[in-house]
Amino acid sequence: MIRRSLLLLFLPFFAALSVRAAQPPLLARWTAAVGGAGRIARIDAVHRVEAIDDDGMPGTREEWATEQLQRREHIEHAHDQTLIVFDGRNGWRRDWNGFVEKLAGSDLRRQANTALLHTFAALRGEAGVPKTIGNDTLEFHVNNGSHVRFVFDPASGLPARAEMPSFDGTLTVTFADWRPVDGIKVPFEERWTTGPNKSIVHLRSIDFLPRGDVDLTPPSPGPEDASFQHGARSVSLAFNFDNKHIMLPTIVNGVGPIWFLLDTGAEYTVINRSHLAEFHMTPYGGLKTVGGGSEAAGGSYVEHVHYRLGDAELHDQHAAVLELRGLEEIYGMPVGGILGFDFLSRFVVDLDYAAERVILHPRTWDSHAEKGSVVPLVMQGEEPYLAGDIDVRGEAIPTWFILDLGAADTITFTTPFIAAHHLLERAGDRQRTVHKFAAPDVAAFNPVNVRGLIDAVTIGGVRFPHVLVNLSAAKGGAYTSPAFDGNLCETIVSRFGHVILDYGRSVMILRSRPSTTRPFEERKSFGMTVVAGSPDLHHFTVTSVGEGSPAAAAGFRKGDVIAAVDGEPAARMDLAALRALLLRDHTRHRFQIVRNGREVALQAAIEVRPISALR
Repeated sequence: MIRRSLLLLFLPFFAALSVRAAQPPLLARWTAAVGGAGRIARIDAVHRVEAIDDDGMPGTREEWATEQLQRREHIEHAHDQTLIVFDGRNGWRRDWNGFVEKLAGSDLRRQANTALLHTFAALRGEAGVPKTIGNDTLEFHVNNGSHVRFVFDPASGLPARAEMPSFDGTLTVTFADWRPVDGIKVPFEERWTTGPNKSIVHLRSIDFLPRGDVDLTPPSPGPEDASFQHGARSVSLAFNFDNKHIMLPTIVNGVGPIWFLLDTGAEYTVINRSHLAEFHMTPYGGLKTVGGGSEAAGGSYVEHVHYRLGDAELHDQHAAVLELRGLEEIYGMPVGGILGFDFLSRFVVDLDYAAERVILHPRTWDSHAEKGSVVPLVMQGEEPYLAGDIDVRGEAIPTWFILDLGAADTITFTTPFIAAHHLLERAGDRQRTVHKFAAPDVAAFNPVNVRGLIDAVTIGGVRFPHVLVNLSAAKGGAYTSPAFDGNLCETIVSRFGHVILDYGRSVMILRSRPSTTRPFEERKSFGMTVVAGSPDLHHFTVTSVGEGSPAAAAGFRKGDVIAAVDGEPAARMDLAALRALLLRDHTRHRFQIVRNGREVALQAAIEVRPISALR
């Protein structure tokens, strides 16, 4: 999973106070410090122009906001633009590729929260009477939004910072450099922090306007950027599933084909930095993102990207850039990048797991005519969320999932959800063994988990019994987020014969097959981790050997390089075939090993054992 905190949506003004007669003391002092109820009551709308710096990428932001918690926001960087319109109930976003999506869920609530911060709506009663917390905090509950807290500076009576929910837990904005404008104090500097992301805002100008001067017309989309060639009405593509991920052969800017990972958990499409020169791309700007691991990854952006998959094309796109060399070593295959929201949103995507094919239909294709269980999706942060239930020791627990086809397991539950429902005690492996894939260069994407077993998970009316799961042991990163409870991954989703993703209609359609609901078994392992290195990915290195494992008994050690198996040189093998061989229980094989520069021959009896004691 890849997740970036969208600070671009949150560059604020300030919130004012209600002038109702029975004001809490903090509210009354704030009103006076800002400039008085009389001046504030005459303001219907605010227009701001700002210089912004988002994780090192400079730009400008222009915003209009009304006292009715409506807003229009235009962000422009040197190479891309974004437009958001929120009319108080509905919201739309035109993204950096000119694609327009309707906002939902937390994205919509975020607009109401931001409108409160940018206007004097609290003063005029739009947010009701705030709750006083301690001696220095007011909490507002925003209509159509969520809660926003203001923490005050005791000396000035002005807010020192504001806090609101975000994917990473809490979004914090600090205010500084307060100056008077038409008798009203305004913070000319703001710093926004959530997870690894930081934005700095410097106010250039501010105007107070009549409400009618704010244009709330929904944005118009840019030119159509997806097409089918040679008269095709849809495109069927064979995918590689050797690593329990959907990998599609993709031509990028005329280069390829090269494998791209299909990932519903990626909020944008990603290009592998290792292949930028090959694709004739020049990066710009900077980004920070968090994935399934505990560390943040840094990257950049590119523009003018053209994708071709069979007869389907996506034209003149922006994309993120991250270093994915570590994924190539894990998968043992060249990875050009990740196909995320920017790709998936342009089509109705039919994942035919039975035939290992992806069928791309135009967005106008009527998915409602398809048979199967219909699951509503909430598209927020450019990722699909859905409701389900899990059963743990007879208790049914409502669960809020991210659909994450970039993760190969069944489910990984987040640390807040695990703590809230005592899942370690009720469902966890008693030995509390922490599992982490041992490989270099994957810290941002490599989760740390304890195995668990739940009675069942139910999605779209389909009940999966006896499910082995991951219980996150992360100290940071996406799996510590309170915004979701767990991610629904490939090992469950691929149980269906067909999975149809229709982002335009916010639905997923699941078509079962006879094997869909069979009980899950624990994964098995020979007891060692092998990754592929060197430029050609045929340099197989043992990165870990489990203590007391069959691999250890066979004589393997960390750092061994597998040069040949049964006389077949590594140059003629791929990593998927080698891993399959290491899972063939009760077989024997001859390994030629290079260890500390010397050749060693091993006769290994392959025995595989479950990775936990859960049954």
